[in-house]
Amino acid sequence: MAKFYSARLWSSILPEKLSQQSTSLLPADLDIVYDQLLNFCRNLYGINGESTSDVGPPKNEFEVLAYDIFVQASALKSACVPPVPLLFRTGNEDEHLKEGQKLNALFMMSAKKYVEVEDMSFFVSQYARLGDLHRVVDFGSGKGYLSAMLNMRYGLSVLGLELSSANVAAARVRTERMIKQWSSLCRSVGHESKTQPPGNGSLVFSSCEVTRNSDLDEIVADSQPSKSNVDDSYLLCGLHTCGSLGNDLLDIFRRNSSAKALVAIGCCYHFMAEAYSHLPEATGEVAGDNCLFPMSSYLNSIRFSLGRTARMLASQSPERILLSGIETSVQSMFFRAVLQELLGRHGVHLGSLDRVGKIDVTGGIDFVQYVAAARRVITIPSEISDDDARACLADFESLKSTIAVIILIRVMLAPCLEQIVLLDRALFLLDQKNVADVHLVSLFSPVVSPRTWAICAYKN
Repeated sequence: MAKFYSARLWSSILPEKLSQQSTSLLPADLDIVYDQLLNFCRNLYGINGESTSDVGPPKNEFEVLAYDIFVQASALKSACVPPVPLLFRTGNEDEHLKEGQKLNALFMMSAKKYVEVEDMSFFVSQYARLGDLHRVVDFGSGKGYLSAMLNMRYGLSVLGLELSSANVAAARVRTERMIKQWSSLCRSVGHESKTQPPGNGSLVFSSCEVTRNSDLDEIVADSQPSKSNVDDSYLLCGLHTCGSLGNDLLDIFRRNSSAKALVAIGCCYHFMAEAYSHLPEATGEVAGDNCLFPMSSYLNSIRFSLGRTARMLASQSPERILLSGIETSVQSMFFRAVLQELLGRHGVHLGSLDRVGKIDVTGGIDFVQYVAAARRVITIPSEISDDDARACLADFESLKSTIAVIILIRVMLAPCLEQIVLLDRALFLLDQKNVADVHLVSLFSPVVSPRTWAICAYKN
């Protein structure tokens, strides 16, 4: 990404009118364009309290592009119809956060995590009952937040599967503490009527490695306290399954006969391996049997590839970034681009494994301090002096406004890229003969939780 800015690659990628406008304006004029564009984008997403229909017409080519991207990014939400409207909790997100702040002590999690877990558990419980399912397998259960909520709040039998034995141990300890303190915890938050302690044997955590080739039906059967008179059917769910684990979950659902329904929310798309990466040596990706993107027959037929940079962007939330501000991102990327230019002037070219990583710029550090921090991460020749750094910054200063505008446009593209991943996974399920019903459902506020989309499916 740094080279994209330091080498001014946007000049060959942006539409001609945009490229001409960005090069013809003075830095002061671009600052005005950036401020107007930021306000325009915030209005589009309702950050400033306006509805999208009240947003005025675009005033320049940058706003035209931002509006076109917003329309494309909004297409999935307007096209996707939930399976049953009653599957969602009522009330706004502020009310849910307040409830989370009240009840997080009861379920021993943060308020933000409570909102995610409560919304997910309510949806999963209703989705399970639509299919007359009473058992849930929580894939990648972590410390058991979702598993416990499904069991205690909604009375479902839950098996939490987690690779980390430490997380499983923590989930068991947390459950035991909740059982012991249940009555006093309920009284402290006035919540006795809606919850119940976990039933004996109905909440089980197991440490095991589950791959897409695992026989999950056998794993589930072995975990049952009693093998008699137990319905083998279950709903398979995963809350923020990381990277390729989200793809594995869909494949496991397809192949295991007792998994009758699915609710899955992915995250961390930059950890997702690709089959057709154009530059595997630069990204560390290796094509092979375990590279599961793309999954759908259509994207496989055209050997589609996103690349790591696009997948990292797909994990971002414009609403969250526009609300909190992008000034820190602009400053960080600007300094990183100037560093790239500085190193290039002294014959230093970073390899694919030379990662500067995140350097905190929130404390108002200057570029000389930024270079000093980068020296602790990568090798920077000692002959590069502070004066060299200042001179390079001065030569580059006029590009900061352009970089700010490009970063803002880039942020707006994030939902479009995520939709490629989501639709690929949905199409994969629709390709399967044993899958009858597939939905994409937005469960959370993207301001609270950047990854909001659940893929839901029933088998025939």
